[in-house]
Amino acid sequence: MMGFFSKLFGKKQPTGATVEVTQSWHYAGDGDCPPTRLLSVVQIPGPAPQDAAGFFNLGVYRVTGHIMNTQTGRQNKKVVKVNALSKNDAESAALELGVLPPLSIEVVDTLNQAPNEYQTSNAKEYGIAIPPGAVDADVRTMVDRSGDRSPAPGLALFCTRQRILFSRYIGETDLVNLACFTLSDRDKVALFAHAVHCSLSGCQIGDPANDPLCYSFADSAGPITLSDVLKRCPSDLPVPRKGTKAWNAVNTFYSAR
Repeated sequence: MMGFFSKLFGKKQPTGATVEVTQSWHYAGDGDCPPTRLLSVVQIPGPAPQDAAGFFNLGVYRVTGHIMNTQTGRQNKKVVKVNALSKNDAESAALELGVLPPLSIEVVDTLNQAPNEYQTSNAKEYGIAIPPGAVDADVRTMVDRSGDRSPAPGLALFCTRQRILFSRYIGETDLVNLACFTLSDRDKVALFAHAVHCSLSGCQIGDPANDPLCYSFADSAGPITLSDVLKRCPSDLPVPRKGTKAWNAVNTFYSAR
């Protein structure tokens, strides 16, 4: 799944969106067919993404502008792909990446593919109901999820603010994998520290922005500790294994505060 999603995300920028997760199950007997499950979906209140495919959390945009060539002093054409809530948001993202106006913005609609017969049959085999409007990437996400629980609201919010593109039917493990594949080393270390804190508290990974100690740990840890933690991302998430060097370092840091 990572190979597919690694092509979809853009640079991370805060959006300020809010996210919550709802759980819904629907069972419908149909002769010899298995009962169908309507999997839980991440809901994003507030401004909805204007050009998102299916149940994806963000739209994908291609922004064309210019960038200054410091060697020649001239402006060269620059094209970037960003994940955003709208064209205005895409413009903001491009400007933050250093792309100079005037900007031309177009929607990238490569995700707007209807589920094919194989995907529909595969979902039915797993007893998964396909909601109206779902695209093929949504269905693949549902099947890949295979019993994984929904991400907590905070984690979904964190990833959306980082402009990580995902179907809102994603499971917790796959979303953590996407986060670790996309984030800066500092954010990954903070996410791991937050995950250790959450496991000790008996809750799911939430929004690291609400856990200031996790970033304090990321900013103060030495190079050896940072290396140990990064080796654990994402293989040791969403629930970090106790007793590792990385886990012990985070636990000691939190316990001392």
